[in-house]
Amino acid sequence: MVKAVSDITRKNFIIPEKIKSQKVTILSPTKISASEVYQVFLAALAINSITIVKSGRFYKLVESKNAIKTTIPTCVGPDDVCPKYSERMVTVLIHLDNLEVAQANSVLKSLISKEGEVTQFQATNAIIISEYAPNIARIRKILGALDVPGFSDELQLVQIE
Repeated sequence: MVKAVSDITRKNFIIPEKIKSQKVTILSPTKISASEVYQVFLAALAINSITIVKSGRFYKLVESKNAIKTTIPTCVGPDDVCPKYSERMVTVLIHLDNLEVAQANSVLKSLISKEGEVTQFQATNAIIISEYAPNIARIRKILGALDVPGFSDELQLVQIE
């Protein structure tokens, strides 16, 4: 399958021996474009806990859990271009304004895939997430709904006369 995708998309792939033996079947009753072929390929890899990591002019196929320790796309600022709908592993940094990272972490554990990873950075109330891009978009949406003012404890001194 990788050879066919390479021929269609003109991308170069490096395939480790332990991944070469895995098989995937993709059925489509209609013709699909080269960009659709690539997206379906990424989805098929993700189903098998595999992702791609760009290395120069090549794309390495790696186990998703191991990919988070490599040079996957990393998005820490608003100017970073990060894949959103591509079934690739990415790392993002999310700052929380109102929600404590410890509270967010308990919610994230139920949302993250088995290949994903969440790290809290309490000093700046931020979370680092390595996960498949579509799930990151979903997590951002949920965190955005939860990270709202009004849930913090507030101490008021009222003078009684």
